[in-house]
Amino acid sequence: MATVIVVEPNALLRLGILQLLQKMTFDIKSEGIDYTQLFRGTPDRPAMDLMLLSVPDVYDRMVELVNAAQLGCSPKRILLLSDTPTLKYSLLNLPPVLAGYISKYSSPDVLTAAIMLVLAGGKCFPSPDVVNNQRDGDPHNTNDATPRRRWYEKGLPPPQPASNEAQPDNLLSAA
Repeated sequence: MATVIVVEPNALLRLGILQLLQKMTFDIKSEGIDYTQLFRGTPDRPAMDLMLLSVPDVYDRMVELVNAAQLGCSPKRILLLSDTPTLKYSLLNLPPVLAGYISKYSSPDVLTAAIMLVLAGGKCFPSPDVVNNQRDGDPHNTNDATPRRRWYEKGLPPPQPASNEAQPDNLLSAA
């Protein structure tokens, strides 16, 4: 039985990944935590085979999270979950416990394959050629590896509706 911990600040996404782990073909004991629980650490937490660690695109914050993961949880392998298909920083000087990274918005099949590969001892880093081909091959592809910032992350007021019509407060009453 493999032990996997999911560190994701978004509770809904964390639950979705945990459900995906439960549906995998072999026995996995899984647990989900957020960043505050990661930094608190739990001395009685058993050794784990894999940690799925959600990381931002800021290098210093990512290093801080990886260090906290190693100190508080001691995973055998870490698979980084990124907001973007590629990370904006190099992973060359990071510890060998890092087994790869993948976009957290990948399809369930791709995420499952990456988890199984890392649990089997493999590495899961996208090939630069594949990423460049994805960017260059489609003229309509605007994916520049820059995450979209939501209005509340920018400190802006909420966006106004496109029309001047009154907006229903309850989606059920709109039917």
